[in-house]
Amino acid sequence: MTLKYLNERYCARCHRDKATPYLRDNIKILKEPTGRGQHGNTLAYHTKMVLDLGCGNMRNTNFMRKQGFDYVMPMDMAPGEDGLDVILGKDAIPCVPGSADIILANYIFMFLNQNERKQLCREINLVAAPGCTLVMELYASKHSFAKTVEETEKMKKQLMRKFKGWELLRSPKERFIMRKK
Repeated sequence: MTLKYLNERYCARCHRDKATPYLRDNIKILKEPTGRGQHGNTLAYHTKMVLDLGCGNMRNTNFMRKQGFDYVMPMDMAPGEDGLDVILGKDAIPCVPGSADIILANYIFMFLNQNERKQLCREINLVAAPGCTLVMELYASKHSFAKTVEETEKMKKQLMRKFKGWELLRSPKERFIMRKK
């Protein structure tokens, strides 16, 4: 992955091969029935549509598949990665509105400028189904728009306000999990 694909910012975590600890620690939340499904049936976790935004080397995608999620759609802006080629913050998420049951947004928002963050939040709100669970992680990096923990916390609060109609489930440090009502 080169710098130009991340607005001249480099993600220091893209070289890791294990799913993020926060995702691993909270997998039970993602496997919970959401009450959404055909004919009023609850949606089994293996039939949930999962979007992995900014999938990088697909470590979270692969983890979700190993957990039994059958429909995981990885997306990344760097050509050559295995995910769909999508420029997050500029392109529309190539997904039917209201069809995503889980959205992973791990370590991407701090690499997007303010306009790109707004656009991606709109896209997430558009594609999220009722009961959709959003997992978001941020971290401070000299190569991002949030260089300090304080800037990351401020960004987190700004992002959380973009998800009206979502219930906050967890919110430790620079991470949060929300569920769309």
